Amino acid sequence: MRRNLLMFVIVMSGLLFCAGCAPQQGENMSDWIPDGITPGVSGGITGEGSIQDSSSNGKEQDETPSITPDGIKESEEEQRVISPVQKVLVVGNSITLGFGTHGMASSAVNTDYYYRVNQYLLEKNRSLEMKRIPGYAWEGGVSTEGRNRFLEETLKPELEEGCDLFIIQLGDNVNTPEKQETFANDAKELLRIVRETVPEIRILWVFGRYNLTNAEAIKSACAEYDAEYVDISIVSSDKKYQAELNSKYEKEDGTIGVIQDYGVASHPNDYGMQVISELIIDQLGYDEEG
Repeated sequence: MRRNLLMFVIVMSGLLFCAGCAPQQGENMSDWIPDGITPGVSGGITGEGSIQDSSSNGKEQDETPSITPDGIKESEEEQRVISPVQKVLVVGNSITLGFGTHGMASSAVNTDYYYRVNQYLLEKNRSLEMKRIPGYAWEGGVSTEGRNRFLEETLKPELEEGCDLFIIQLGDNVNTPEKQETFANDAKELLRIVRETVPEIRILWVFGRYNLTNAEAIKSACAEYDAEYVDISIVSSDKKYQAELNSKYEKEDGTIGVIQDYGVASHPNDYGMQVISELIIDQLGYDEEG
């Protein structure tokens, strides 16, 4: 009996002690956590009262996508449609580079077709490399020998640096019997050299503002060497696509120039350049693939 009474007293004393040790309302729970144990670590209790897995090493799991240097979230980056194009070369006439820094009759460097296509491709691949060179020496040639000299000395070295996409914008100024005499064969030779230099390259031949009778020779060459013909003849069908006399444009030095020549004014204006760029972009078809 004495032993049972003693055990009862011990148990009751212990319960009263524990009740006095419990944190009261308003007291900080962390004050009652033994030394060496941190809240929320190794399966501990987090601030929200949930159990945190010990694999977090005491750090909260941040599910917010990190930001790339250009300000795009990685999760968004993964969803981007990436084109297979890394390096692009464009060779053209005055529509491509007639004002030195941009296409003739476009009002500024950021309104011609080249700029618009460049921006479109940059949206697909921000590491894109794109370059344009004048092709007057080839287009204005009056012999196969002269045109081939341009291919060997100018074009081929550019292609040998590596290229995924080659855009040709030539043929408008083949406008005399001398220039047209060997044009059909020379167009094929141009594409043959390109294919020989970079066998897997994609080729677009953009044509249709002037001297539309040259279209058949270009189409024939494209068919033989697996190049894609981009018909821009719509810009020759209506004056709304062309510049006007007294139209203003930005010169290479940043000053403003005024078009005072009918030949210059006949070139595509900003709207015409936009249409050309859209036709090229449609032909590329990257949005359809995405």
